[in-house]
Amino acid sequence: MTDPIDTEKKLQEALPDYLNGHASADEASRIAAKLEHDPEWADEAAWMRDIRSAIEQEAADLDASAGLAQLHHRLEQQNPGLWRRLLARLSLPSLPRMAPFAITALASICVIQAWLLWQVQGSPNEQVQWRSAPGTEAPVANLRVQFKPEASISQMEAALEQAHAGIVTGPLPGHIYLLDGLDAAAALQSLKDSSVVADTELIETPGAQ
Repeated sequence: MTDPIDTEKKLQEALPDYLNGHASADEASRIAAKLEHDPEWADEAAWMRDIRSAIEQEAADLDASAGLAQLHHRLEQQNPGLWRRLLARLSLPSLPRMAPFAITALASICVIQAWLLWQVQGSPNEQVQWRSAPGTEAPVANLRVQFKPEASISQMEAALEQAHAGIVTGPLPGHIYLLDGLDAAAALQSLKDSSVVADTELIETPGAQ
């Protein structure tokens, strides 16, 4: 018997794919029903769309050759107002007391993800989305990782680089990302050894024995 909690979790992980037209027919119908009848799901989808829009705006004029240095410089100068508005959707009780650097940290996670996805797509003229555009082949996730809440963006970068893994989908609720590891088993062990990772596991991929 399928655990309802596991089913709900899988649907939540598929929400970004649904928003970009990548979800399977079964997932799409289930998620559509959730969005129609569950206000929390509708709010989450709206939040993801806002984050995606913000990522696209930030990444639109980045110079790929400048890489992370340009992103970090931009974050240092960034007005946190937009990210405060996005965070307001989370209804965090502590939001009014959050320091600007904490809001900028969230911005950095979003923008660095945009840079990583953009580099994979290979063209600065393409819009950044959660995955590649509908109708094109998207990377298949073979790892799920949950970073610790206190992990900095530079620590996350280092952990992913050491594991030779790239982001496929995320961020998902709970600081979770789905990854494409060059060597899934080696990446899994590397992430397990990382001090900034709370949990990680392999994802069974289509065709796996």
